[in-house]
Amino acid sequence: MIYGNLFSKLLKEDLKRRTWAVALTFLVFFFSLPIGLALALEGAENTNYVSFNNERPFINDGTIPEAQFREKLLSLRTEVVLSQAGFGNGLAPFLLIVAALVIGVSSFSYLHNKQKVDFYHSLPVKREALFGCQFMGGILMTGVAYGINLLLLTVVAMAYGVPLGAIAGSLAGGWAFNMLYFMLMYATVVIAMMMTGNMVVGILAAGVFFFFLPGIMFLLSAYCQMFFVTTARYMWTNEHSPFWWGVKYLSPFSIYMEALSWKLKDLGKHVPELFCSVAAVPALTLLSLWLYRIRPSEAAGRAMAFRRSKAPIRLIMVIGFGLSGGMFFWILQNRVQWGIFGAVVSVLLSHCIIEIIYHFDFKKLFANKLQLGLSLVITILLFLSFRFDWYGYDSYLPKKESVVFASLDVEQDHQRRGRPEFTENEDGALTMKYKPMYVYIENNMKLSDLDSVLAIVEESRDRTLEGRDRRLEGRNAQKSYAAASYTTIGGADGPTAVFLAGKQEGEQETEEKFFTTITVCYELKDGRKVSREYQNIPISSVMDAYRAIYGSQEYKEGLYDILGQAPSEVCQVVYSEAGQMMSAGEDREISKRILEAYQSDLMELSVEERMAELPLGRISFVTDAAAKYMRQKNAGDLEEHLRWNYSYQSWEELNFSQNYDYFWPVYPSFTRTIALLKQQDILPGTYFVPDKVDSVVLNVLPVLQRDDSGSYSDLPKGEGLEALKKLNPNYRGDGFLEFRDQKDIKTLMDAMAQEDCYSLNYLYDPPEHSLKGITGSLVLSGGRTVTCVFTGEHVTPELLKLFEGIPIEKAGDLTR
Repeated sequence: MIYGNLFSKLLKEDLKRRTWAVALTFLVFFFSLPIGLALALEGAENTNYVSFNNERPFINDGTIPEAQFREKLLSLRTEVVLSQAGFGNGLAPFLLIVAALVIGVSSFSYLHNKQKVDFYHSLPVKREALFGCQFMGGILMTGVAYGINLLLLTVVAMAYGVPLGAIAGSLAGGWAFNMLYFMLMYATVVIAMMMTGNMVVGILAAGVFFFFLPGIMFLLSAYCQMFFVTTARYMWTNEHSPFWWGVKYLSPFSIYMEALSWKLKDLGKHVPELFCSVAAVPALTLLSLWLYRIRPSEAAGRAMAFRRSKAPIRLIMVIGFGLSGGMFFWILQNRVQWGIFGAVVSVLLSHCIIEIIYHFDFKKLFANKLQLGLSLVITILLFLSFRFDWYGYDSYLPKKESVVFASLDVEQDHQRRGRPEFTENEDGALTMKYKPMYVYIENNMKLSDLDSVLAIVEESRDRTLEGRDRRLEGRNAQKSYAAASYTTIGGADGPTAVFLAGKQEGEQETEEKFFTTITVCYELKDGRKVSREYQNIPISSVMDAYRAIYGSQEYKEGLYDILGQAPSEVCQVVYSEAGQMMSAGEDREISKRILEAYQSDLMELSVEERMAELPLGRISFVTDAAAKYMRQKNAGDLEEHLRWNYSYQSWEELNFSQNYDYFWPVYPSFTRTIALLKQQDILPGTYFVPDKVDSVVLNVLPVLQRDDSGSYSDLPKGEGLEALKKLNPNYRGDGFLEFRDQKDIKTLMDAMAQEDCYSLNYLYDPPEHSLKGITGSLVLSGGRTVTCVFTGEHVTPELLKLFEGIPIEKAGDLTR
């Protein structure tokens, strides 16, 4: 009882001493919570709840019953309240972070003043009681101020008609979880105050505890991402990265930021994290109490309270800053010497600054030369270990016996950036989320032909290691791919890149082709999954192994998700050719038969057929979910959606996104599919014909030279223009040729292909020709336009004569 009375008196005296902090905390929460909610509700009402109603004004226009309107209005107001005070929303997290720092510093600021330390420690009170009073006072003043203002916020919400039962649970849960993470950060700030003897240094120490270790983890992940050239996608910066785990969980600040992304209803998924956070609060509290007990009174006024903590903290921080400096100068110049220069300079500067802070004396810059030398050596070795891959990351190749299955993502084989997944909301509307194609491939492709897989990977690895130094020490991101520079034909979507295949100055041109990015994912017998990515690899160098892989059922089923599409889910089939979209009708039985035929044709497609054929057109299998989503987005039926798209030639633009091509190629060898389409009066191969083309416009600007200002210096002008028009009457004078004669159109089209079809098959192997890089626009009857490219077939003297006066020989420098 005596101890309880003493603690109560000490706590009251502490709160009186910090009345300013109590008042400031209460006022900040008052204006942020109840007043902030009142403003938010008024603002939402003035804007008809647009921000809370899917960007649509909520107005009672008489189309819905009054009771239903009131119910929806109440739901929107409840959403406004929770957006201001629910866990993870509003200003509360920011205020609690600031409060943890301010209250934590003020609670034990007396430790940094010798007179105050002597006074407090001369009182006939145990240090434990004194610590408990100061520590609990900070938590109480914040928790009570936050709680009272939440109650006031509840009163404001109820005044606007929001029932208590709709928000009480969320507000109570928000208070509990916000206070949990406040205490976590508060205890960390107290530890910083215990370990320092100066308030400014204590604040700096709290900043180090909040940000330094996550920063180091982020830096290490950046080193791996930068120097390991076979890193698969974003392996070092995604949720599976060990460093990213450190970024999220190695400081109370980052733990809080991670927790704010959770939802109260989903907390069951985060029980381990919550358990660790709850356990960390008493652990850190006990650590701070132990530090308080052993803290010498004479530490007041010194930078660091404990001499033994100086060396490890200095070493970790100096090495961290040194690696940061090395990375900074490496990014600037991509040279080892500059990286080492940045590391050395950063080590010297950070070491000297820390020594000044430790000793408050400029003369102590090099007081610990041994530690400075050790820091320099460790930092330089760490930098070099990443630059020269002493870890063997890029040279990794597993033994066949250790691999269960493997997946192989040949980027040009799918040319698709994502798969749509539809989820139905409570109101019945669909939302769509993309999953990258590599996720589907890694989850569904199980290749058992490991000999072929490892043959492809070994060749890819060897080529990557040969070019590793050139890639890393390129002047910038573009130059790092100097061995594989490319130009895009006609700005086509997808991998229609034109590669200059690995040529160095003075070397003869290689015949290697079909360059692509290959990503392999091994499923090892020990349960691990290991991925590597190899860029700019010519498929021609591993054609035998690739042919064996592509011909396997395992590869195609893991690559083409259409092979796993259930026929019962397809409601319509759409065929596209020459800018025209044709529906096979809404007969589900017909759609089912066409899908099954296409699946059979695609499964039998061979590498040889792809090298010899270009698709006639493209086909899309519209699922029930996709159709519903399109109608929902376009507020009309599917047929209207398709007709509207005719003039844009872009299913992607209104379908799912401009970056997603939901069409599949229809090759001439797909006899089953073509036969069924013909039964529906859709005739593949008959729409891209001269009889349906009014004119052809060719862009010859790619073969003209640009001067320093970016203009085309050899674009004919004046007398030269008139001379060219006499020589070639089809020249318009702006870098374009226009043809309207049917004979010329036929000659051109015999050597051209639709660009959207051409881009679907990067294995097509056309003969060399001098018209590469020249694109054409075909204007069809009805006004539709189709972008085309020259394939190299049927490039006859008669065709080349149409380019008279145009320096088309320069186009030969562009290769596919």
